Amino acid sequence: MTDYPPNKRGFLLKGAIVELKEGGLIGFTPSFHVFQYNPQVLNTTLGLSAYGDTLNARQAGARQKAEEAVYYFGGQAMAAQPDDPTLSFSLDIVIDAIDDLNESHPIGITVGIADRLAGLELLAYPNDTLVEQALSAVGDAIGDALGFRSTVDVPLQSIQLFVFGPGKVLPIRLTAMSIEEQAFHPNLLYPIRAKVSLAMQVLRPSDLRMYPETSLVRQIANGCYIFTREQKSALSTLGGAYRAVEGVIDIVGDIF
Repeated sequence: MTDYPPNKRGFLLKGAIVELKEGGLIGFTPSFHVFQYNPQVLNTTLGLSAYGDTLNARQAGARQKAEEAVYYFGGQAMAAQPDDPTLSFSLDIVIDAIDDLNESHPIGITVGIADRLAGLELLAYPNDTLVEQALSAVGDAIGDALGFRSTVDVPLQSIQLFVFGPGKVLPIRLTAMSIEEQAFHPNLLYPIRAKVSLAMQVLRPSDLRMYPETSLVRQIANGCYIFTREQKSALSTLGGAYRAVEGVIDIVGDIF
């Protein structure tokens, strides 16, 4: 399976989901789930904020300036896009053990792709595994000894980052995962090929307020969101100006 036409390959950037968990030696513990093959289709859905969203945000204290976008119609307050739109993605990724089997990789020969699927499935679980708890305890002990342990004592739900090239580095929460196992190990029946369908909701800065301001995970997630949003603004401004000038030149060329 190829991710790109063979004559255009070379350096191939892989999409991934990076999970950030509070705690550990540096204030958070990352885990990487790199796509074996990039998806061929990525569906994006935007939902515009409405008046009800403004009320909920105001009640929760998440939007201090919600009133700025409010006007009145028929004696009732209405909101004209008071917040960033909700953003969600859905995609299918394919995982197989062909390369591992051809190269006699010990893990691939033994369990096929069961280890890869287990890593993805654990993204949906709220608690750390025993191994992660042990690593986190070691990291906290070292951090205490050196005096820079994370100030967040209450366990918080991890945040995942959806990384799909430099244009999409966004904090997300998985909302659905469907796994279709398509082929199996002849003896042990571990899956050797599967299609995984993922649905994810992007976490906006207002959604990240559930984490304390001192949370390093929140700061990283918020920075990634702003980086991606401002990149859209820059691309729209620069690309729009260039294409407008190019269009004028084409028109002038046709006339003369």
